[in-house]
Amino acid sequence: MKRLFLPLLLLFCLSLFAEETITQDKAYINRNFKVYVKTMVPYSRDLEVELPLEEYGAMSVAGEPYLRPYNALVENSGEIIYEEMTEAVLTFRASAGDIYQCSGLRFFREKFEMVLPDFPVIVHNRDESNLDFPLQVYWSPVKDQAYPGEIISLILNVRYTESLDFPEEIHMAKPAVGDLDQVDLSGDIETFEIRDKTIYSYPLESWYFSSGESGHLTIPGGSVSILGLNRDIPSLELDILPPPEEIMKSGAVGDFSVVTQFSGNQAAQGEILTLSVRIEGTGNFHYMSFPEIVADGFELINSDESEELIPTESGYSGYRQISYRYQAGGENRGKIVCTPFSWMNPVTGKIETFSGNTYDVDITVQSGEESQRLPLLSSFDITRLICKEKFDSPFKWLFILPGLIYFLFVLFSLNERKSDWLPLLIVLPLLLSFGNGPERRESVEKAQELFRDGDLRQSLALYEALYEKEGYAAYLYNRAVLEFYQGNLTGSEKLFRTALLALPGEQKILKGLYAMESLAGLQDQYSVNWGIGSADLSGILILLINLFLVMLAWYLKKSKLSRFLAVATLFFIILGTGGALLAMNRMNRLPQGVVKSEGAALSRIPEETADEWLLLPPGTSFRLITEKKDYYFIKTGYGLEGWLPRGKVVPVTDEAF
Repeated sequence: MKRLFLPLLLLFCLSLFAEETITQDKAYINRNFKVYVKTMVPYSRDLEVELPLEEYGAMSVAGEPYLRPYNALVENSGEIIYEEMTEAVLTFRASAGDIYQCSGLRFFREKFEMVLPDFPVIVHNRDESNLDFPLQVYWSPVKDQAYPGEIISLILNVRYTESLDFPEEIHMAKPAVGDLDQVDLSGDIETFEIRDKTIYSYPLESWYFSSGESGHLTIPGGSVSILGLNRDIPSLELDILPPPEEIMKSGAVGDFSVVTQFSGNQAAQGEILTLSVRIEGTGNFHYMSFPEIVADGFELINSDESEELIPTESGYSGYRQISYRYQAGGENRGKIVCTPFSWMNPVTGKIETFSGNTYDVDITVQSGEESQRLPLLSSFDITRLICKEKFDSPFKWLFILPGLIYFLFVLFSLNERKSDWLPLLIVLPLLLSFGNGPERRESVEKAQELFRDGDLRQSLALYEALYEKEGYAAYLYNRAVLEFYQGNLTGSEKLFRTALLALPGEQKILKGLYAMESLAGLQDQYSVNWGIGSADLSGILILLINLFLVMLAWYLKKSKLSRFLAVATLFFIILGTGGALLAMNRMNRLPQGVVKSEGAALSRIPEETADEWLLLPPGTSFRLITEKKDYYFIKTGYGLEGWLPRGKVVPVTDEAF
């Protein structure tokens, strides 16, 4: 027992001094170099060393290791003295720059054996004489098989740097087949402690690669310049598998869910219903095809698409949504079908399917104008509105001149018979200036014809040109209708309400606005006064003022009490009409806004970190109460209040966009 105990005690004591120090020559690729390992193992001639002859990746043992003594300070019986300890000299050679882990260095003699822990060996490329660590670029792990259209994330990394440096330049060769798109992926930053220094491994750049063709593909590499050194980017090999038959139509690969929403199962002829198809999840949103929509008894008016996607290492994450607007036809029954949709889930390796939805609709058939689309204003209506808009200006008060001149003529006892025609002569040029030119009428009729033929873009372009040239709000109504039929709810809502700022209370514009909001499913918008417009009120006020001046002139001439009472009554009527006009103008001029086409979420406070508690759909209108920082405080027509980011709001102003 005593014989066994002593060697074990010696082995234990020696292990206490097994803290080694490691130094090495400046090592370069394809050149022999030495590594010196100083141990606290007492030196003796019978001590031997062994290093396995296996290769350490691209590094191999280039010579037999040997031992030699060196003097080290040690503690012996409370006294610090020099003793001979053991240093191992190792010879290596490497074909690539890297930090290798040397393992298996073994010291032994009779009844004694010790294996040193793994230690790093640093090998540089030939252009790294000024660096303490080798500079390498490499790809994060990349799957070697994919399906057509599937996103392969490529993250290029650099490692063994002592700081997080940006690359000076990166070049990636374009693959012969497939798409290579640069994206912003986060990647991982790793740290290592080597020889009392902290070094980093971190991403430099990232791409998405996808191919619609199956077969074996090569993604060529490129080059990167960092820290003043150039490094080659390695190429990648990839097999694109033939797609399963179930997903050939959609091409969708990812982890998805499909949700559909339909606006109702009843409609009147000419009414527009909306079907929204929303796909959420993570995958190849850029490549996939949406489920096919089949409609019976409906006409597709327009569609619009929205999305919110961010790149992740598994593909784009977020959602895409398409909203289809269908107008009910002249049949009693209609049907809209969202067909099945399948995709490959690479996480589970299984094909998943959305079974589709069928929506049956009862249609109330109508006749006459009610069954038509939202109509455009005719040339006559536009001329009438332009006349009202011209009239609703500071020059309108010149129409008081007839009564004023008549009053002055009577006051100074002028000849009434000769003066009857003079007031009309004064306002006649104003009346004649309200006429409609033939060029305008021709352009309006041409735009109407294009609308009937279904060429909405050209029709809209004509009205935009007319508005840019003349600036009359009458053109905004027709622009609003055309924007609606092209799926731009935000633009349509803004144009209608901009027209009402210039022509408040105009019945045709009001009816068009509410009809559009009903067709688009924008219920409970901020309502606009259905009452008489300011131009009409101004006309009534001017008429009453003229009547007041005429009656006042008669009163001065006849001096009768009954006529005085009539004049006083008329004065108060005029005063009340003027007050109503001012109040209506003030109400119609309150600031308004419309939610942009991507929608917006209300928040409780004007901060980016605030919780979003209600999503407002595109085209929602509201009052702008106040503003703070980059936010508006708004109030909707149904009483909800909150903050919206300025970038999500289109203010309604006197000028149309």
